[in-house]
Amino acid sequence: LEISSNTLSGNLIGLSVNADSYVLDKIRITGNTVRSNISSGIRLSMDYDKAGGIVNPIITNNDLSDNLGFALSISARNFELSGTANNDFEGSANGIYLGRGVFNIHDLALTDLDKTGMKIFAAGSDQVYLTRVDVSNSLQSGRDWCNNEDDDDELEDITSSGVDLWAVKFFQIDRLVSKNNFIGINVEAYEEVLTNGRITNSTFYNNISVGVLLSTFGIPYPNGIGDIYMKYNVFHSLAGALDFLTL
Repeated sequence: LEISSNTLSGNLIGLSVNADSYVLDKIRITGNTVRSNISSGIRLSMDYDKAGGIVNPIITNNDLSDNLGFALSISARNFELSGTANNDFEGSANGIYLGRGVFNIHDLALTDLDKTGMKIFAAGSDQVYLTRVDVSNSLQSGRDWCNNEDDDDELEDITSSGVDLWAVKFFQIDRLVSKNNFIGINVEAYEEVLTNGRITNSTFYNNISVGVLLSTFGIPYPNGIGDIYMKYNVFHSLAGALDFLTL
């Protein structure tokens, strides 16, 4: 299946593809204008517990700008996205939503989204790999608010994280850059999932709160936050490098 060179703008959802009872392998979505939609720009969905599903979708050279929800919303058996795919996210409220599946995102900059939005949000994913991804906010002032806390004008609207991982079974993050967000990476556990992960060689700079937040709320062992490995990271955030929140 190939979907190319279409204009899919000003709708509730720009493009929605669902596969439950059949396998949709290597769907190709390329060269489309998918702008200013109310919800997702492109949404791929599937029932992970059924026999079918979306496998290895290819999404390249699409204009995904100015969508009011997520530019991409993906549930798939597996999915790889690189910055060389040349998709344009500029001005969308949120970047990429990842549902169930195995995801590999690399060499991608999500720095031109709305500053109040989420860059990457993964919910219930089996595995998430982020390599050489920039999820920074681009600020007009360019000032270091870690040393200038009175710069409230631009801080007020920054409420999101560079990366949100909710109930993700395993994540590996390497050479990520997260600047000018509220939290650099937010990892939140869920009672039915044990979350393990690695964060290496990454830069957390000028975030209002912590660089990395790990949170688990009343989740009994053996689920919750498991083994988290962090090495060779650089932190310069207002409230510190790491916070482990448990209630």
